[in-house]
Formats: sequence, structure tokens, C-alpha cells
Amino acid sequence: MKQATLLWIPALPLIGAAFNLLFGRFLSRRTVHLVAVAAVAASFFYAAYLVGGPLWEAFKVWRGSKTEVMDGLYQQVYTWIEIGSFKVDLAFRMDTLSAVMVLVVTFVGYLGAWTHAATLGMPPWLAGLAGATVVTYFTFLPSFVFIFAGGPLVEATRGRQLFTAPLAAVTAAVVGVIANLALYFARHVFWPGGLANPPDWVTLAIAIGAAAALFWFRLGVIPVILACGVAGLVLRLMMPA
Repeated sequence: MKQATLLWIPALPLIGAAFNLLFGRFLSRRTVHLVAVAAVAASFFYAAYLVGGPLWEAFKVWRGSKTEVMDGLYQQVYTWIEIGSFKVDLAFRMDTLSAVMVLVVTFVGYLGAWTHAATLGMPPWLAGLAGATVVTYFTFLPSFVFIFAGGPLVEATRGRQLFTAPLAAVTAAVVGVIANLALYFARHVFWPGGLANPPDWVTLAIAIGAAAALFWFRLGVIPVILACGVAGLVLRLMMPA
């Protein structure tokens, strides 16, 4: 998979929005609109460059090969989890589907709403963002229609043994997989040097504190996760390189 700087595609509109949020009150309305439109336009043209250049080259290589899956563009931002051979990255990926979403759907929605901002009674930049959001959402909506439409059907099978017995077996298998992953992670996190070496007492203390907060003090899951994350980050920064 070819490396590319994909971070700028979402970053440029966010930078424009942050600039208007911080300094928009001191600028004229025309300048605020110009910054918002320029940020999205810069993101679009940069995405167009990536699609017309590196992604197109990757597509031609894929057409000439016999592989089933095309290697798109990829940018690793941060390694979130790395335990043994298991690795989870925070990364951006662009393939042919995401290229269509970036170039066609979002841009057309933004441009159409921005053009008709006066009719909508909204500032052009706000109308453009709303249009881009609505168009992107309803483009992906058919992917969820089957789930919503099939929901009542699934509920109707709740009392039928013919359907509930296989689902119960699947649920048990999923629980077993999750338990296996939990033990696998725990062994590598609490004993990073192997079971023959002493455990990581700091990580073990954070885990015990999280368990006590959840089951003894009945705290919410989200606050406990945030507190453990902050504690781990602070301890990591305090540790020598």
C-alpha cells in the first residue's frame, strides 16, 4: 500500500473552521466566508491531486495485476495498540470508494448549498457545511436501510427456538473470542517481559483502580476510560526515554 499524506484532507477544513471560531468575530463577514470556502476548496484540490496522481497509479497497477483487492493510499498517524504480533494503527486510507465520497459527494453537496445560501437564508459557509453533511449522510443511508428494515424481522424471531438456538451459539462463541482476546492483552500488558519476569506494577495498579471504580464505586465507563487514559499518558511522559 502506497504511503501518502492524507491527513491534510480533513485537516484543512478543520483549520478553517477553527480560525473562524477563534477570530471570526474580529473579521468581516466576507472574510469569514472566504476563509471557510478556501479551506474546503484547498482540501478538495489536494484530494483531487492525490486521486489523479498516486491513487490513479495504484489503480493502474491493480488493473494489471491479478489481486482481488486494490492497494490504495495509506498514512499511519499513530500506533494505538501493539502487543506481540497484534498491531492497531490510527491511520487514513483512500481507495476508489472513499475517493468518490471525497471528490463528488461532499464537494457537490457543499457547492450546491453554498450557491443557494441566499435562498436558504444562511451564511454561505454554514449552508455549504450543512449541504455537505446532508449529502454525505444520505449517500451512506442505503447502507443502513437494510439494518433498519430488518430490525423488526429480527425482533419477530425472538421467541422462536429455531432462530434463537443458533444465535445463542453464536453469542457464546463471540463471548469466548472476547475473553480470549482479553487474556491475551492482559498477559502482554501486565507482563511485557514475559511471565518469567516481574509484572508492570503501574499498569496493574491502573487496571485494579479501574475495576474498583467500575464495580465498587459504580462510576461510569466513559469517565473511567478517560481517567485511565490520562493517567497512562502522564506516567508515560514522566518516564525516561
